[in-house]
Amino acid sequence: MKTIFLLILISLTLNNCNTIRKPFDREIELNSFLQYNNVDTTEKENKYVLVLQNHSCNSCFRDLFEEMTQTINMTPIKKYIILSKYEKNFYNQVKAISNSYILVDSLKKLPDLGLSFGADLFIKYENGKVVNWDEITNDNLKKIKNMVN
Repeated sequence: MKTIFLLILISLTLNNCNTIRKPFDREIELNSFLQYNNVDTTEKENKYVLVLQNHSCNSCFRDLFEEMTQTINMTPIKKYIILSKYEKNFYNQVKAISNSYILVDSLKKLPDLGLSFGADLFIKYENGKVVNWDEITNDNLKKIKNMVN
């Protein structure tokens, strides 16, 4: 009997690991930033949020960003893209993403809210809550594609 219970518990644990990742510990701060930029974070509509750090040299990020753009363009879900600063060329690339809304952190609020990361982030909202997130890296691109599909 103990063995059956243990197997059921392990199965449930593994199943939950595939659907929801660790909680995003800056959700309140992210919502604050979005609300400051007139984004309704209480809406039950699903959305994606990308926090992009605007790399000084986009050459290493270019291929990854192009693949990421192709992935998120396949869905009509709203995409809020936060840029840490305005750079015309990068802004124009981001502007090409379908159904996207660009928020530029011109007042430098991201560091004050603890949202200035060394990596770019992809964050998935469902029903007004963060349900999954990951750093945008080549290694994580497959996970992100699974979040989108």
